[in-house]
Amino acid sequence: MNGRLFKIGVGIAAAIAVILVGAQLVSVNRMTPQASPSVDDDYFSGLPVAGMTIGRADAPVLVEEYMDFQCPACQAAADQVVKPLIREYVAQGKVRFAYRFFPFLGPESVAAAKAAYCAATQDAFWPYQQVLFAQKGTGNRGAYTEAKLVEYAEQVGLDIEQFKACYASEDAAVYAEGSYQRARQLGIPGTPTFFVNGRMVSVGGSYASLEREIEAALGQSGQ
Repeated sequence: MNGRLFKIGVGIAAAIAVILVGAQLVSVNRMTPQASPSVDDDYFSGLPVAGMTIGRADAPVLVEEYMDFQCPACQAAADQVVKPLIREYVAQGKVRFAYRFFPFLGPESVAAAKAAYCAATQDAFWPYQQVLFAQKGTGNRGAYTEAKLVEYAEQVGLDIEQFKACYASEDAAVYAEGSYQRARQLGIPGTPTFFVNGRMVSVGGSYASLEREIEAALGQSGQ
């Protein structure tokens, strides 16, 4: 009888442990997407930009991130990885950073990529991407509809007629599709995926991991 009670007690303890671990995982999953950039933060202000690229053209290290605006991990990385990267390396002239689109999570991902491309044609990609990420849109639930994307363009002061014409153009559609196909050809496993000087690296959304890769690349370049 004592043996049977012991087994029952072990089973109950194991069940409680599973419930507690599961609760912790749910908590982490809920918290991670909340980290998104403030639209009032001008961390990119005053730095040289060219489309989706920021930093000096002669910087010894190029860091690229393949992302989807509907990807929660990309939304978190915009604040937890990209922002410190720009402040600590791009602003010092050591790194040039570029966003690359991989709009694979549905029609609103494609729509957001097209809109971001159009913002770039007006030299306003960086403030516009900040607004897009701040929406934390997922699951094609309406955060990145055409009407909303126009509203966001108004927020950052774009020429709205020019923006609408660009959004409806073949150029925008071709850019989004080309970005998607390029990511597929590179074998991008998901988003966010980072490259350092053309080499795909595994950083798991960790700034510390990306920083180690950057420091290694700087060392190879003699910096």
